[in-house]
Formats: sequence, C-alpha cells, structure tokens
Amino acid sequence: MRDLFTKNKFSRLYEFEGKLSNDKETLDKLHMVLEYSLVKAGEIVGRIVGNQKTSMMVLEIKPKNGLYLKLTKEKQDDFDFEILSEKVLLKSPGLKTWGKDYGENINYVVADLICTDLTITTTYESRESHERHLNFFLTGPRKYWLADYLRKLSFTGETETESRNQNLELNENLPIEVEIIPYYFYDRETTPISHELTTNVLSLHIKTIEPIENLSDGDLCCLGKEIADDLCLLVSFLSRSRVTWFRFDLISKNKTLNYIRNVKEWSTKEPDQSDEFIQFSKTRDFLKIGLRNLRKLRDENINVQMAIVYFVSGNEARYGEEQFTNFFFSLEKIIDMFATKEGLTQNLSNDSFENLRLNLINVINANVRSNSIRSKIEGKIKELNRPSLRFVLRELLSKYNVDYKDLYPDKGRFSLISTRAKLFHTSKEMNSKFFIKELYRLRTILERLLLRMLGWEDISYSPNDFIKDWLTKPISKD
Repeated sequence: MRDLFTKNKFSRLYEFEGKLSNDKETLDKLHMVLEYSLVKAGEIVGRIVGNQKTSMMVLEIKPKNGLYLKLTKEKQDDFDFEILSEKVLLKSPGLKTWGKDYGENINYVVADLICTDLTITTTYESRESHERHLNFFLTGPRKYWLADYLRKLSFTGETETESRNQNLELNENLPIEVEIIPYYFYDRETTPISHELTTNVLSLHIKTIEPIENLSDGDLCCLGKEIADDLCLLVSFLSRSRVTWFRFDLISKNKTLNYIRNVKEWSTKEPDQSDEFIQFSKTRDFLKIGLRNLRKLRDENINVQMAIVYFVSGNEARYGEEQFTNFFFSLEKIIDMFATKEGLTQNLSNDSFENLRLNLINVINANVRSNSIRSKIEGKIKELNRPSLRFVLRELLSKYNVDYKDLYPDKGRFSLISTRAKLFHTSKEMNSKFFIKELYRLRTILERLLLRMLGWEDISYSPNDFIKDWLTKPISKD
C-alpha cells in the first residue's frame, strides 16, 4: 500500500480534521486525507484514519438517501481553508493496519473515500485589483481549441511561454473576456535522482472587471460554467470525441475557490486531419457562431446538447450497430424537438382522431371475429395519428436545406429509415458493405444538420471527397 501521506505527481493532497454527516447525525474530528490530480480528470480519493473507536462510529453512520454522506471542514483561523463535498461515497469501511507510527489514536485506515465533487475555499484580505479570474482545466483532444503557444529557452536556461491567438472572440455582449492558454504545472522527482517535472493543461481562462456588486462570485461561476460547457460541447462535436472540464479555480477579490468534479478521463487521441467536416482554419469562427446559435436554440426550447452527446458517443462506440444506434438516437432527439416546435406531433386534432378511431373500431368489429386479434389491431390505431418518421425527417432536412442525394449512387433512394427498421426491429443480418455505407451516410447527415442548426453554412467538407466517392460507388464495384 502506498504511503498514506505521499502524494502522486502533479496532484494536491490535503490532510485535516473534518466531519461526515447525513440528514440526522454528524461525526466530527475525523482525521482525513484527500487527493486529486491537478492535470487530468479522475477520481477524488481519500481516507479516514483512526483507531477501533473511529471505525465503529464510521460503520454505524448511514449515508443519506442510502448512498452518499456529506463531508465538511470548517475554517479554524485566518489562514485556514474550508472544504465541502455534498456527495461522498464510503468504500470498504473496516480496519486495515497502517504500518506507520503516527500516533496512538491513528493506527488504522478506517475507510476509503470517493468524492463526486469537492469545493475548497480560502478567504483573505481584499485585494485592490477589481479583476477576477476563472480557469477551467480541460480534458480531451486539443486540436480544435486552436491553442497556439511556443516554449522559449534562453541561453541562461530560463524558459518563457509565448501564447498566440489565445483570445476567443465570442461577440455575446457578456461582461467577460475568454481565452485559451496552456497552464503549466511543476513537480519534482526525488528518486533515483532529484529533477524537476513540467507539464501543461489547456485552460479556458475567463476574466472580468465587472464590479462584484453587479456580478457576484456565484453568478460569475455560473456564467463561466455555462460558457465552458457550451464551448466544450462544440469542440466535442468537431472532434467527434468527448471534451470537457474537470476542475476550475476562481481568484476573486477576497478569496480563492477550487472546484473539482469526478469526471472520467476519456480519449485524448487527436482527430484525423483528413476527416474534418469544417475547414480547420475556420474553427474559431465556428465557435463564435456556434455558441451564439446554441444559446439561441436553447431559448427556443431546442436544446441540441443530447443530440451532440449521442453523436459523439456514436463515434466513440466500438461496433457498427452500436454506432448506428447512437447516431439515430441523436437524429430522433432533433426530430422530436423539431416536430414539437413545428406542430408536427399529430395528424389530426384529438377530437377528430377520436371520431376516426371509433369508426375504425366499428369496421374492425364487423370484419374480424377473433377478440384477441381485434384487440391487437385496436392497440395499433393510436399510432395512425402520429406523422411518420420519414415525413418529419423530410420536413426537417428541407427546413435546414440539408441534402442527402449526393451520398447515394446515381442520387438513389433514401434508405436509412428501412435500414433502421431492419436493425432495430428484426434479427436479420444485413450486407456488411451496405451497412457500413449506411453508417457513414447517417453520420454525414447528422453533421450537416447540426452544422446548419448551429448557423454554419459551409457543409461541403462533410464528408471529404474520398468518402463521398466511396459512398456513391455501387457496392458491386467496391
């Protein structure tokens, strides 16, 4: 077992006396250790150490809602800090010998901890500067952030980082400035010889000079998270891979706040340069236009977040059937929102359809003798008042001027609906060459549709010329 108080590289470790509580009871003066990584997403882990009495108390406390406990540490003096985690998972409570002579009351590891999030607040005397800063630390592929920086080394051994093209012009009339920068971290390796370690993480840096009376620290954090979440969503879409933030630091007038959340570390593999669906040099333009339209769509009750999440999941999935399923989930999310907005959720009004339903039942009763068969047929009548998926999809593609005919040989028949029906509702095997082409057609239509919904006009890169040539070639000639 690793030494309890030896931290990992590029991580932060806290040792303190804190409390665990549920809705009814509190355990205080627990000796705890918490650790989280500064440079990558992952678990926020910790331990409680103590003696047999500590172990018995921890075993008896019941998590609120049957799963989580609340962890707190109060500030003890002007130079101290506060810690809060609303959701703490207690793992393997019991007694595990800890082979360190740390004190007579600390003989055992009593329990392991996993926090879903963590807030650490340090307050101090007010600074004169009115600038406040938020740094969101990012995980996932870096390419579409378009971070341009150079590490310079002088003849004296001094290093300097020069960042270029770091400002993100969002034109959103917001009281903040946004930039993307490399944030450097330093550590030290002590064995077998001592030497320094350096690494960097991309950071979405948000700055404001808005007076705290007009924009509180809480409101600034909420606004920053909204912008960071939306930009990460757009970069995930371009990357076809999950991009998110795993922690942020707030530097305010009289406090610093570190917020860390338990986020899975996804792939950091960079996208294939030959398979881009927007011109790479126009990435910043897309982020500016996409952010504006993403927020505008949300105001119109069209939230494409889950559509993009399913699109990304489809690209990350291992198997073709799983990819197709996720892509179609994405498409159906968009179809449903569009149908709701455009009033395409039913063919007839409720009263008109009820009259039709009663007439149909009379016809069925007159022509079908079997009660069980009549019941089966009547159970399908309600579906007649729902516009077909093919019809609503056609209206959707027409609304956003998205073509699909250039994805088929000789601009042939649209086949994705029948492919979906065969995959979802039967166990029949499909021609693998045909299915792979259908998969790429579905992905392309999704890309084009989402681009247009986000206000991006140029869809000529989706797909590239090589893929388009392959899609339009008859299978017999593959």
